[in-house]
Amino acid sequence: MADQLLTAAIDHREVGRQLASMCGVELDSIASQDARLWEARGQALQALAAGDMDGALRTMGLVSSRIMDRYEAWEIASNAVAVRTAAGWTRDMLISSTESGRAPCGRGYYLFCSGAIAVCYFPMVCITDMNGRGYHFHIAQDLLNERDPSPYAIGRPTLPQQLEMFR
Repeated sequence: MADQLLTAAIDHREVGRQLASMCGVELDSIASQDARLWEARGQALQALAAGDMDGALRTMGLVSSRIMDRYEAWEIASNAVAVRTAAGWTRDMLISSTESGRAPCGRGYYLFCSGAIAVCYFPMVCITDMNGRGYHFHIAQDLLNERDPSPYAIGRPTLPQQLEMFR
């Protein structure tokens, strides 16, 4: 219990500074971007100590320079949609859902939100968390291959049988 209070009382920047000094790195003598990485490591360590693995992964993902490949993101997104479609989800259910989780393949995380799906290497709370390190796809247009009709399309009756009923 005392360890938990001590861990919560210590600022993540100080934990990062201690981690860096244990590795022989002096934060005052390195670039500010590298110093922020050590501070993020301190914050991630505190999240792990509290039992929050997703929080630790999110923290490290936000400072990571690792970018997901578009093909890999497409595969994860299309598989997530296919699994839900096979389970009986409708188009409207897919578009209106807000759900996130780890991809079954274990290579990334997804987030359904506002008619889109975002995919990256770390858990997200909102689509902007991926911030250029992943991809997002519009569910209806990109994954279900629905296209809006052209505004210049000629409208013709699609069911002439209905017109015959009104003679």
